[in-house]
Amino acid sequence: MEQIQEHQFKVQNTCEDDRMQNDIVVEVYDNFEDLLDMQPSWDSFMEEMNAEIFLTYDWCRLWWKYYGKKRDLKVFVFKQNDNISGILPLFFETIGLWPAYISIIKIVGTDFIPVTINIPLKKELLNDIIRLLTDKLNQFYNWDLLHFGAICGKCEIIDQIEKAFVEALSLSCTVLRKSSDVQTYFKIADSLEKQIASFSKVQRKRLRHFYNDKKDGESIDSQFTTEAQFDTFFNAFVQMHQAKWQKSGQAGHFEDWPDARNFHYEVASTQLKYNRLRLLRMIINDREAGYQYSYKFGDTYYAFLNARTEEEQFKHVSYYNLLICEDARHAITENVKHLDSMRGKYDNKLQAGGYLLPVRNLYIYPKRITKLIRIYPMQFFFSLLDIIYLKIFRRRLLPKLSIRPGSFNKLWIKTHMLSLYNGNKK
Repeated sequence: MEQIQEHQFKVQNTCEDDRMQNDIVVEVYDNFEDLLDMQPSWDSFMEEMNAEIFLTYDWCRLWWKYYGKKRDLKVFVFKQNDNISGILPLFFETIGLWPAYISIIKIVGTDFIPVTINIPLKKELLNDIIRLLTDKLNQFYNWDLLHFGAICGKCEIIDQIEKAFVEALSLSCTVLRKSSDVQTYFKIADSLEKQIASFSKVQRKRLRHFYNDKKDGESIDSQFTTEAQFDTFFNAFVQMHQAKWQKSGQAGHFEDWPDARNFHYEVASTQLKYNRLRLLRMIINDREAGYQYSYKFGDTYYAFLNARTEEEQFKHVSYYNLLICEDARHAITENVKHLDSMRGKYDNKLQAGGYLLPVRNLYIYPKRITKLIRIYPMQFFFSLLDIIYLKIFRRRLLPKLSIRPGSFNKLWIKTHMLSLYNGNKK
């Protein structure tokens, strides 16, 4: 009880001390429990800002439950006239030991789970919000690096965010922007026939064989899980996904990423209660053929992972193309306009009508020489770790030895986005 009172007093003082000419205030929280009553307004704001489901309250709360150990949480809630104008769940951690260490601030949810995010800040208030944020961070922490990323391709305010950081910190910090990857998006047509028309001539013929031409007895259907079916669907999906990757000597997502199965089970069952989970089972010729693990938030489906059966009778099936069509068929009924197919460039996605947008990152460094002589060597070490551990050990050596890799190294997970060679300058 004493801790709650002390925390509430701290938030109240923050509000009173940080009023600006345009009446922007910030509330700072160090746990998610004190924000529970804000969950509906938090999620509504994220939807209003066209943010991803990965920044909804429960997603962040559960990510912190699994991956917040030995990290310090600070959730910034910016308001103007009692209306939310920005939410930034951040965390602070120190990697390494003196004298070889680096103190980093990142956005909750942006490591351990390979996602990209929009930045949920009101565009018209960005300068004041960023100035208020940096003032508070300087009060709380002696930080070496502030990482805003990975920022999704659809983020429309990244130029303004970068400019706001430059204006707020240009005398004391360097602001660097890099593109580190790409991600694939699909536009959902307003009819299934129009969606099929986006494929090549050969692909269209194959798809219409399932949807229009019934003479050979081919059929396709799909359904989303219900609460009653959830355990059955989820377990079957994970088993099918893992079996496919392990057959090729890979670990599969649920072994690659620490605690992934437990995290996704809990987050999926929680989001299902809000009618956001879209765990789809695809049936071909009355037999289970595959799964798509997705979420619906706002006007977008977020297609996180998929799985397909290895049964011989389905070898002829253009599985991914059918999956896109089934996604579109359901999306049309829900007025969904976009499908976010996550990071990476894949030929099958592009051939199915996907288009690429860059994944961006903002890195903010203090200009002080005493910090730079620690930061750059640590980043060089992270770069070596990325090359030796991921690119040589996991991707080349283990396959040659026919050894299936285990979970990603946690230090690599935390630092690979901080590598000196992570992407290109804008």
